[in-house]
Amino acid sequence: MNEAETRAELIAPALAAAGWGKVDGSRVRCEVIAPGRLIGGGKRSKPEIADYVLLYRGQKLAVIEAKRLGLGDTEGLAQAKRYATRLQTRFAYSTNGRGIYRVDMQTGQEGYVSGYPAPAALEAIAENKGRIMLTLATGTGKTFIAFQLAWKLFHSRWNLKDWNSDEEPRRRPRILFLADRNILADQA
Repeated sequence: MNEAETRAELIAPALAAAGWGKVDGSRVRCEVIAPGRLIGGGKRSKPEIADYVLLYRGQKLAVIEAKRLGLGDTEGLAQAKRYATRLQTRFAYSTNGRGIYRVDMQTGQEGYVSGYPAPAALEAIAENKGRIMLTLATGTGKTFIAFQLAWKLFHSRWNLKDWNSDEEPRRRPRILFLADRNILADQA
C-alpha cells in the first residue's frame, strides 16, 4: 500500500471517525510549508507540504505526517516535528496508518496513542484545560483510554494536593471508576 492509498484508506477514515471535518469548526487540510529552494533555471526543488493540518475554530492544533503502510510509524516523526515548529502547532503526529505516534511540542511528552482525539478534546488539551470529556462511538476504546489514564496517574503517584506543591508525592492516588453497567467496569 503506497502513501496515497494509506492516507485514503486508513488515515482519512480515522480522522473522520474522530470528527475531523464533520464537527462544526473543524477542518483537515494539507499546507505548503515551504515552496522549495530555487535550484536555477527558474526551477525549484520539491516543496515541503504537511500531509494533514488539523484546525479547530480557526486555530492550528496539530500536524500529521503520513508514510506508507510498509514503513515504520515513526518514519515521518522528524518531518512532523519540523512542520509543527514552523506552523506553531502544539502537536505533531507521525503515522503509517496503523500506529500513531504523538509528540506534544510544548511539554516534550511523546508516545503512541490509540487514535486521534476529537477536535474539542484536542483544543482542550492545547489550552491546558483541567477537564476533558471523551466522547467516542461504541466499541472505539473509551474504557481502554480511561483505564490507561487511571493507570498512568496511579503509577506516577499523582494527586491534586501534591500537584500544587514541590514535594515528592507521598501516596498513590485514589481513583473512582464509574460505569453504568458492571460489564463496563469489569472490562477495565
